[in-house]
Amino acid sequence: MKKFLILALLTALFSACSLENTEPNSNPNNGDDFWCVDWNPLFMMIYVNDAEGNTLLDTSSEHCLDLSKIVITYKGEEYTIPEQKLSFAPLEYLAIFEGIHLIPGRDGYAPSLYIGEWARDEKWDNCEVKIAWGDGTTDVLSFSHDYTVNPEYYNDPKHDFGYTFYSEWYLNGEPHAGSVYTFVK
Repeated sequence: MKKFLILALLTALFSACSLENTEPNSNPNNGDDFWCVDWNPLFMMIYVNDAEGNTLLDTSSEHCLDLSKIVITYKGEEYTIPEQKLSFAPLEYLAIFEGIHLIPGRDGYAPSLYIGEWARDEKWDNCEVKIAWGDGTTDVLSFSHDYTVNPEYYNDPKHDFGYTFYSEWYLNGEPHAGSVYTFVK
């Protein structure tokens, strides 16, 4: 009886994994040449220097800001920099907003603050993050993001599978060139 049960479970497992059993869903190609596209998430990267060019996010430096006083506000929630540092900027399958993180410098890159993430395949209108630096000053970073889809290119990786993305970034209400910000404190 045990052998029969194991054989039945294995048969069910392998038949469930077969491509013939895959039902077409929202795939515009009706199951043919299915592509799973993982878009890089939207995020904000922040560098902070003093007037002499010293990085103010290097925790081993005497010039480092008091990171425990930096607070961001997003959708009414406050986030502080956690004790655990990120070793890299995450690029995950599901973009989940996790607040603010410190990425220590390495390989010639200065330490930075990482804020995010937001899904690239969603529309965002005036998505705003307020940074309180702990010295009485604040800055507001924001962006709007949209996309269009051209069904003619659903199966073409050279044309981003039919997606065209549009993002506008702002610093204190003024247009900013991208999601990387450098502040002088």
